Amino acid sequence: MTHIRARVAHIARAMLACALECDVFGCARNPTGLVTNRRITRALGRRRDMSAPINPKPFLAQLTGKKVAVKLKWGMEYRGFLVSTDAYMNVQLASAEEYVDGESQGMLGEVLIRCNNVMYLKAADEEDA
Repeated sequence: MTHIRARVAHIARAMLACALECDVFGCARNPTGLVTNRRITRALGRRRDMSAPINPKPFLAQLTGKKVAVKLKWGMEYRGFLVSTDAYMNVQLASAEEYVDGESQGMLGEVLIRCNNVMYLKAADEEDA
């Protein structure tokens, strides 16, 4: 069932891409502004070339115990070892260090970051480890 929902969402995104590409109000290639099956098929074909989205829970479980970098919406970045995450994707880091504009602000130790503040989480670079 979730596969069907994902496919429907994918087709809806393709239709939106077609509409935005042609600016629904009309253009030289599609003066009526209609989104046709041919245009959707073309957009879906382009989508296959892109990398598939990653399911976040297994991704986070895989990173548990490894060094990660967590970027917040407010510009700060925290680097440390991922201790745990919960169902809401709150993040607990050990040996965390805070960075602002790429400069270290010092060690913080153990931190808990609330999920709604996180912009992204990634595995730390080799040189940071």
